[in-house]
Amino acid sequence: MPNTFDVIVLGGGPAGYVAAIRSAQLGMSTALIEKEKLGGVCVNIGCIPTKALLHSAYIARLLREAKDFGVDAGTVKTDYGVAMQRSRRVSDQNSKGVEFLMKKNKCHRSGSRSTRPP
Repeated sequence: MPNTFDVIVLGGGPAGYVAAIRSAQLGMSTALIEKEKLGGVCVNIGCIPTKALLHSAYIARLLREAKDFGVDAGTVKTDYGVAMQRSRRVSDQNSKGVEFLMKKNKCHRSGSRSTRPP
């Protein structure tokens, strides 16, 4: 593991991981410092999990209104525990995708939850 880098990026959110990956693609020795999961607030607790929950609610609403379209979906029951689990899976999948891109582009990651360099 090198002691010096051409570029050091602080934060693994949408701007940070893109900057780190692009720097590595341009041939620079690159490190990214992030203490939490890659993807930042948007991927891990904000936009992405919220959209997954909204999609679950949208499907429940469609099923409840299906009769208006000539479809009898029966009684619709919601289980928000299951919806939350799906939301976390979607979020984790996105974060792991960012980790894959970091490894693929040989970006070193440092932080409390860091992975070993490729």
